[in-house]
Amino acid sequence: TGDPASELSDGFAQLGTSANAAKDVYKALYSKLNCKVLSVEEEGDTATLQIEVTFLDKTQFQSGITFLSKKVLQYAVILLGFGLNLSVILETGKQSLPIILATISTSLIIAYVLHRIMHVPGKISTLVGVGSSICGGSAIAATAPVIDADDEEVAQAISVIFFFNMLAALFFPALGALLGFSATSGEAFGIFAGTAVNDTSSVTAAASTWDSLYQLGTQTLDKAVTVKLTRTLAIIPITALICGAITRFSEGKILAGILRIVLGWN
Repeated sequence: TGDPASELSDGFAQLGTSANAAKDVYKALYSKLNCKVLSVEEEGDTATLQIEVTFLDKTQFQSGITFLSKKVLQYAVILLGFGLNLSVILETGKQSLPIILATISTSLIIAYVLHRIMHVPGKISTLVGVGSSICGGSAIAATAPVIDADDEEVAQAISVIFFFNMLAALFFPALGALLGFSATSGEAFGIFAGTAVNDTSSVTAAASTWDSLYQLGTQTLDKAVTVKLTRTLAIIPITALICGAITRFSEGKILAGILRIVLGWN
């Protein structure tokens, strides 16, 4: 494409003089933005200018990014606890606890194996393992201060988790149908989504889609969210295990330390 400034000026020219205010805003921000005009569409008296904007220098936003990725996410984990109905959690836990423990153990073992095979840094593999086994970003936010992970390691782990969250939200309803889950009750798929999907938002998306596909009201959503919140409670023992692993083993062997403690190996 050509020069961003000239492209944007041409776009504003097509919009007419009514865009002067927006043009002034652009001039004020141009030194900090990289802009590209994607399209200009006119329909009757209305014209639309579509612009792609990226920031040239992100360092000025670093304090805000840090605040959101650490403080806001950590406070959200605390507030999440106030939404737990312990009686419902206990009732659901009786049914789903064995599945939850199996999925958490499997996720941590796979994270450790991939850490060894692919030579992923220890802290990142720990964050990804904990995030994928418990509750995505919330677990990462709770674990990061314990293992003293830096912002880049947290960002990489969250990116991996959210990528798979997106895939789960899109493909889990189809996978549930392929596996033959009941379409007359949301219980089976609710347990499946609540134990297998990483983040609460993606659990909600997958379960809501299943309810919509088979006109189940909120059966699947209620079950999936309850199972997911039960699984979230595993943050407490996992964090304690991580502390024990750091105390007994070197910092680069956190996942191995957790597995050794759980299995009773010295």
